[in-house]
Amino acid sequence: MESALSRPEGGFRIEAVSADCAFGTWRNVLAVEWKLRTLAADVRTIRASLAALAREYPGGVFYLAFVCETAPPPDEEARRALAEMLREDAGHLRGGAVVFDGVGFRGAFVRGVATGLVLLARPAFPFEVCSIKDAGALFTRLSIARGLAFPREVFAAEMLALRSAFGTVPTSGVHARANEISTVPR
Repeated sequence: MESALSRPEGGFRIEAVSADCAFGTWRNVLAVEWKLRTLAADVRTIRASLAALAREYPGGVFYLAFVCETAPPPDEEARRALAEMLREDAGHLRGGAVVFDGVGFRGAFVRGVATGLVLLARPAFPFEVCSIKDAGALFTRLSIARGLAFPREVFAAEMLALRSAFGTVPTSGVHARANEISTVPR
């Protein structure tokens, strides 16, 4: 993986990009784009970034995974690494979500894989397979419960900007419509 670019304070920062995945941070959210293979080595790199982000945000961090339509299910080693991350990083993870670019059978398949992984990991925090809008709502509820603010009104737009910087454009009409969400100027 190679490092890429960053934006000014309040914007996102890309941590790493490869053919298989890309990930970056925005405030206290670590977002991962699983493009092709899910590799255990990439999961370990992401865990190190989660730990660094948690040091920056001691109130807790969120994990958001986007799964591209072309991504196959993770192999056994990657599933174990992901489950370990969800289980063992619960000390600083406050919530997580998986967003999938797709509908129909493929969408149901990815939701099933993600749900199975969550059942295997049994994380000590809320984790949902949902839309980007619902992920923003989840992260907002969890932040408010801890007495913290979460900028829900710009969350979806920032995540789409981050994905665009990764070089990923959602192909599903369901997720492409997220571009229509209005944003509040900074």
